[in-house]
Amino acid sequence: MNPKKFNLWLLMLASVMLFMAFTSAYIVHRSDSLPNGQWLQFDLPVQFTYSAIAVLISSVFMQLSWRAAYRDEIPQNRLFLIGTLMLSLVFCAYQYSGWKEMTMNGLPLVPAEDTIGGVSASFVYVITVFHLLHVLGGVVLLA
Repeated sequence: MNPKKFNLWLLMLASVMLFMAFTSAYIVHRSDSLPNGQWLQFDLPVQFTYSAIAVLISSVFMQLSWRAAYRDEIPQNRLFLIGTLMLSLVFCAYQYSGWKEMTMNGLPLVPAEDTIGGVSASFVYVITVFHLLHVLGGVVLLA
C-alpha cells in the first residue's frame, strides 16, 4: 500500500476513534448524571444545525471535486474545491456563532463549581471544538 494512503487511513481511523471516545464519555456521563439531577438538558443553538448542513454539503462538493479530477475536468474540479473551502469556512463561522449563543444563554465552557449540570454544556464545547479542528485540518490540506 502507498505510504501516503496508509497514513491517510491511519489518521481517519484515529479521528473516528477520538470522536467515538468523546461520544461514549458523553453517553456514560449523561446516563450517570441524569437520574441524580446533575445533568442540565438544553436545546442546542440552531447554528449547530446550520453548521452540520454546511459540512454535509461541503462533503458532497468534495466528492464532486474528486470525480471531476478523475475525469480531468480541471475547471469543475477547481469550482468544487472552492465551494468546499467556502462551505468549510461557513461551518467554522456557525460553530463560533453557536458557542457565542451558548455563552449568552448561560452555558459557559467551564461552569462555576456550584453550578448543577454545567458539565453537560462542556461536552458540547469539547466535541464541537475538536470537530472544528478536524475541519480546519482539512482546510489546511485543501488550501
